[in-house]
Amino acid sequence: MIRTLAAATPDSILRADMPAAFPPAAFTTDPRAHLAFVEVMASVDESEPPWRPTVAGFLALRLVDRWADSCNDRTVLSPRELSAVRNAVSEAPAGPLQEALGRLVSAIAESPGTRTSSVTIGLLAYAHLLQHDEQYGIAADAYQTFLAHANAASDDAELLADAYQRLGFCLRMIGRLDAAATAYETSMLVADITGDFRAKYISRIGVAAIAKHRGNLPAAEALIDQVIVEVSALGGANPSTAVRDLLARAKHNLGTIAYHRGNSERALVLLYDALQMYEDEHHRESVLHDIATNLMALGLRDAARDAHLANYATARRPIVRTSAAINLMELAALEGRETNFEHYRRELASIEMPPSSAAYYHLYVGEGCERFGRADSALYALNRALTVASKYEVNEVSIRAEAALDRLARHVRADPAAPLAEPPAAVAHVVRGVQQLRAAVVRV
Repeated sequence: MIRTLAAATPDSILRADMPAAFPPAAFTTDPRAHLAFVEVMASVDESEPPWRPTVAGFLALRLVDRWADSCNDRTVLSPRELSAVRNAVSEAPAGPLQEALGRLVSAIAESPGTRTSSVTIGLLAYAHLLQHDEQYGIAADAYQTFLAHANAASDDAELLADAYQRLGFCLRMIGRLDAAATAYETSMLVADITGDFRAKYISRIGVAAIAKHRGNLPAAEALIDQVIVEVSALGGANPSTAVRDLLARAKHNLGTIAYHRGNSERALVLLYDALQMYEDEHHRESVLHDIATNLMALGLRDAARDAHLANYATARRPIVRTSAAINLMELAALEGRETNFEHYRRELASIEMPPSSAAYYHLYVGEGCERFGRADSALYALNRALTVASKYEVNEVSIRAEAALDRLARHVRADPAAPLAEPPAAVAHVVRGVQQLRAAVVRV
């Protein structure tokens, strides 16, 4: 078994338990610097909502570092240090993050100079909440802090593989693909020792997602295919919830690969299988969005609308609901429903959204205004779309916006493709399924 986990580097795990060739360190900066928190604090004003919870998290992680030092050199944290962090936490907005930080500080106060899992587990709980809230940069920082201070001779050992896997995911979400790959590889190595098959296979799926992002679709597909074979063998005739979740994740990723390879029919079959298997609402929202995308790619507009309406009505994450509204706005424009188009356009106009979503929003507003003969509004929106897309390298939006601007300059109207009247037999069950799902949650 693992004996020790020293500060911050994967290769600090006891060599006797590890293969000779161990991956390089997953951490490219000192985890004690907490630069992700510093960057957020530097980017917002003290009066803005993110300021206080970010400061509280930063100070709490610094306190964890001090606590770890006190365990090593037998010094004692001063009441002043604890009080300062408690005050910062109390000034953060009430909610799960504040509660998690409060529990973390209390665990430190109750463990002076003593290495205990109550602190590291409290830190991990805080990292999970940050990841759930899609604050991936500071979540990665929190996971790194956990891994720097976890005690592999204690109950922390069984949490290591999952923590590395989650670190890999967060790093992947912020575009640090090399570091993410290293974290995933480390997770798989630790999982082989601790027997955490869930972390092992989620990490393998993560490695495939990196391959897909880099354009190596055949390699990504081969990796996922192998995961499905192995996990299916683990599950047998009556798979556990954990096995079903892994299969759902694998099929979801394989479906997105099929979409990028231009095979939306295969993608829909895989994605709908994943939807049926997922129990987590977060994942169900994501896969339903991907189903809608593929239905739209096949020209099945009514079915795509059903899927987007279901997410629009029930999605818990604001970004999913926003994305559904953007796509419903596009559908309204394609079908000449100007009142519906205006409804979504006005709702979305005041919503803050990520750059990619903003680029598509302005594009669809521009294309819609073009179709409704509102040339000045179309020109303004398309130029906005082009500006955002160029800055953030949203290439599809750039191409479509330039084409629409060219049509406006030549006074040529767009001629959208006609929708598909009947679904292909292979995906008819998907169309029925999303129709039933929409009917269960939306009265239209």
